[in-house]
Amino acid sequence: MPDEPNNLMLQLLREIRDGQGKQSGVIEAQSRSFTSRFDMLQETMAYTRGLAAHGQVRLDLAERRLEDLEARVARLEGR
Repeated sequence: MPDEPNNLMLQLLREIRDGQGKQSGVIEAQSRSFTSRFDMLQETMAYTRGLAAHGQVRLDLAERRLEDLEARVARLEGR
């Protein structure tokens, strides 16, 4: 009786279910890895934007100081 079509079908279905269970575990692990890497990427991008904003503030400050110094030199030369 083990060679009956029903038994063969059940055996194949069990093998398929086992294979899907293994694939599900692999997909979950890859998903966690992707999420972790995506979170790190977002953190890096936020840090980079912060650095860029800080650099722009410093540049603006340096430009204002340079303009002030140029104005002072122009006033001193005008005397």
